[in-house]
Amino acid sequence: MNEVKSLSKAIDKPVEDVNGWFRSRQRVDRESVKVRVAADCLWRLGMYALCFFTNLYILRGQPWSRNLSLCWEDIPLQRNEESVRWFYVALEIPLYLVLLVSQLTEGRRASDMWEMTVHHTTVLVLLSIVYLGNFVRIGMVGLLLHDVTDIFLESSKLASNFRWKGMADLLFVGFAGSWAYARIYRVSTALLPTLFTDGRAAMSESLYKVVIGLMAVLVCLNLYWFFKISSLLYRILWAGSPKERAQRDFTDLSTDDEVDSDSSYFSDVDKQ
Repeated sequence: MNEVKSLSKAIDKPVEDVNGWFRSRQRVDRESVKVRVAADCLWRLGMYALCFFTNLYILRGQPWSRNLSLCWEDIPLQRNEESVRWFYVALEIPLYLVLLVSQLTEGRRASDMWEMTVHHTTVLVLLSIVYLGNFVRIGMVGLLLHDVTDIFLESSKLASNFRWKGMADLLFVGFAGSWAYARIYRVSTALLPTLFTDGRAAMSESLYKVVIGLMAVLVCLNLYWFFKISSLLYRILWAGSPKERAQRDFTDLSTDDEVDSDSSYFSDVDKQ
């Protein structure tokens, strides 16, 4: 208060005018934060949706999308449509390269910054191995399971940013469900078994160990994040009254640090 009075005297303005200016500036800062967060969510949502639906379009009618053993046939001389290779070169690899660079260069620090950095690096290395080793079929199946969850996450974050509480919660439930089904259940029952059997026969021993190590990192991260997602889901659905949840989840935003820490339930799962 003393600082406000001193400033009021220095500029020869009433204290009420100075306080009014600060309140107005705070509102402008909040709106700029909302615009930045919305822009970040929109470009990621657009890219994840483009990758997912392009992948789905390429996979339609492919026999190896239903029988994963066919993903490993004739490696490394396996022949595929050009669209399969362009999917990696034009979409997935550039996307995760941009995500990694953004993660390392942005001044804002998310609560799971290092987990995200490890995730993006691991995915990029795996994508490079898949592309160069011509394991593109099984890679596309894995990416389909991977990208679908991020569509729900970014949509829910966008709804949260605009204070659409019911829509945000509904999309977050969809995100949690898609994560449990795609990244936990389907990866465990479909992707990993074929990797342990057909994949081992198709790769050299050293390459197989590298791929298994990278997959182990992703599985551990997925389980770690699933635990956090489950905790957040419980908080959204059952912990406290709707009013208490709204107050806790949607506190006013005034600084970048608040956006990246406890301003919403997405601060703990800003990944994918």
